Amino acid sequence: MTDRLSLYDPTFEHDACGVGMVADLTAKATHATVSDALTILENLEHRGATGSDVDSGDGAGLLVQMPDAFVREVFGPLVPDAGTYGVAFWMIPRHLDLPATRAAIDEVLASVGLGSIGWREVPSIPRSWVPPRPRVNQSLSSNSSLPPRRTSIWSVRCSVLARFSSIVWTSTPRRVRPTC
Repeated sequence: MTDRLSLYDPTFEHDACGVGMVADLTAKATHATVSDALTILENLEHRGATGSDVDSGDGAGLLVQMPDAFVREVFGPLVPDAGTYGVAFWMIPRHLDLPATRAAIDEVLASVGLGSIGWREVPSIPRSWVPPRPRVNQSLSSNSSLPPRRTSIWSVRCSVLARFSSIVWTSTPRRVRPTC
């Protein structure tokens, strides 16, 4: 046993992954932040960070906040004030009934005090997905009378997974199933 001064153990270093993060601590949206993030992404290419499928966006990339103007453009006039709503991405298997699935998700949202404002199907390029590709949807929800609660979002995710687990994950290997 070696004399270590910390909990770090180099024998656990076996992956070739890399993560970079850039953030503006004032939450101001600037091109400089995106430019810095792209520089990090370029510098991580040697670690395997590449866009595996350039048509669908699958692979390495940037995670940025959706601009309020874009949300208003795609969801229309029902969008509440900036900062009082959230947009969730849902990958819904094609064998599920879409209206019933959306209604079930809306019920879960309501159970934690979040109102469903609307849904949209995200445009995608069909040739870039390996069949059967899911339906990629976004839901818009809000409750301006409550402060943002990350625990609500987490409980929505877990409740939706529990509700659909017997339907969605029956043929999926356990190692790739999401957990709560």
